[in-house]
Amino acid sequence: DDPIIIKRLKWNKKFTPSTVGNVEKAATESPVYQVINGDVSVFKGTAFKENLKNYFDKNKQESLPIPKESPTPTAHFLGGIGSSAWFDLELTLIDNEFLIKRFNEDLSLQFKGVFTPSSHFDFNKDYQFTYDSNCAVCHVIQDKKRIKFNMVNGRVQD
Repeated sequence: DDPIIIKRLKWNKKFTPSTVGNVEKAATESPVYQVINGDVSVFKGTAFKENLKNYFDKNKQESLPIPKESPTPTAHFLGGIGSSAWFDLELTLIDNEFLIKRFNEDLSLQFKGVFTPSSHFDFNKDYQFTYDSNCAVCHVIQDKKRIKFNMVNGRVQD
């Protein structure tokens, strides 16, 4: 029930949470410890440094495989380390509003909401989801232009 911890953890969810980041946010009055080969010591690193080391290594040339199965015939795969997802975009009955669904790698629906594009988007032309795409905003590339989709007033579909 500590409001400081709650605020830190909620802010942390804006990004892909890491275990070190979650522990750092919750440890407001004491250091973070690590256990290596049974020895307990104070963790001298930070979530930021761990993320840089493990997720943003410029020398790694890994390409993530695209799963063979898709949750829908029109879903787009957006790979990521630790948080790959499928995104599907559908027309709605309201002009310039689209239903966007996010599925995890196990093809389970995680989220669906109503979104509007920040600039012209033609549903009938080719497009590809790109980073940064999550449950609040999504981005697609169409005709070499990046288009941002914003969720409409938190309208989550049942």
